[in-house]
Amino acid sequence: MNADSVENNGVLAWTVRNEDAGGVPLVFLHGAGGEKEIWSAVARRFAALRPDRPLALVDLPGHGDAPPPGRDRIEDYAAEVRAFLDERAWPQFDLAGHSMGGAISQALAADMPDRVRRVALISTGATLDVNPMLIDLLPNQMDLVMEMFESFAFGPDTPRGLIDVCLEPLRLVDPVVFRNDFIACRNWNAGERLDAIQAPCLVAVGEKDWLTPAKRGKFLAANLKNAKLEIFMNAGHMLPVERHRELGDLLAAFLED
Repeated sequence: MNADSVENNGVLAWTVRNEDAGGVPLVFLHGAGGEKEIWSAVARRFAALRPDRPLALVDLPGHGDAPPPGRDRIEDYAAEVRAFLDERAWPQFDLAGHSMGGAISQALAADMPDRVRRVALISTGATLDVNPMLIDLLPNQMDLVMEMFESFAFGPDTPRGLIDVCLEPLRLVDPVVFRNDFIACRNWNAGERLDAIQAPCLVAVGEKDWLTPAKRGKFLAANLKNAKLEIFMNAGHMLPVERHRELGDLLAAFLED
């Protein structure tokens, strides 16, 4: 996916693969402090299985190739993504959101039930746990935040190389943006919006996720109208990298027309 051209509307940045394909587009949203490339391996796997589907990998404001500033409310991020989707004029689309991106996906699915067809909610919840230390340490002690993130975000069998792939973009993000992302996550509560989500949902969680514990995903799945829960044993928070092949296969099956 890195070879794809990057587009930018002054707020978001994105890459689109198979734009002229006839299937329902799939839009990928990253988590706090992240960027669109967290989804690259999953998107490659999905594209190999479903070449008929346009794929859009989005950088939220202040992340990756998108210009600052970031936002400090899930609803504000969702509004910017909605504006992007309106620009594309896609009548329907599917969403895949990781962590904070999963909260944004919930907000979009609740607000756009006529256009959001199916939703994959990865390592996320109706509420999101944020260790207060992560907020207190930012923006001035990024190295300590990275140490904490490395300790909590990965399953015990994650190879060192994959951990480094995940941590590299986090080290580059503006610490103020990272802090505001954690504030947005801390304040997120789907509440009654879960009742407004009509789309079938896939909820995927890592058994060893200490950032957004599996119990959050289980609660989310239990309180959606139509949800399937998938637990990745011995996996952590970063499922799009830790288990990219299995996750790509799972998305291809769940999002089948």
